[in-house]
Amino acid sequence: MQTILSDLREAVAAVAEVPDYVALLDSPALSREEKDALIDEAFASLDEDLCSFLKILSAKHAFYTLSRTADAYEALCDEAMGIIRAEAITAVPLSEAQAERLKARLEEETKKTVILSNTIDPALLGGVKLRYLGKQLDGSLKNRLDAIRRTLQSTALGVEN
Repeated sequence: MQTILSDLREAVAAVAEVPDYVALLDSPALSREEKDALIDEAFASLDEDLCSFLKILSAKHAFYTLSRTADAYEALCDEAMGIIRAEAITAVPLSEAQAERLKARLEEETKKTVILSNTIDPALLGGVKLRYLGKQLDGSLKNRLDAIRRTLQSTALGVEN
């Protein structure tokens, strides 16, 4: 499972370097044999079953879906292995200790292995915005200030009426 995922990511990266390759493999101008030969040549080092899958995508003029297919396969692999991916969005990079504490807390809450990434967004000012399992928890300073601003505006509007 991991070998195929690794090979799939390698294929996605290779295709990203040459975007015209997708158009070529999805084009009806080439015969299936020519497309299969191109795939065999370009992806000879990858798993044989994966190469067969790439040929099917090409035959169905769906090679453009390769990146989304890889994302879906990765999600299925994660689910099978009890892994969740979480993103901590912060104004400054998390320290290693902060990242480990956050990861441990998420693992305790979800009972799954957590792979945590940290994205920097200076607009947050402080705090953390956390995304995982389709949820978004916003504990950022910007969100708190926005909430205070909304409260003050609604209070001010209420006084005027």
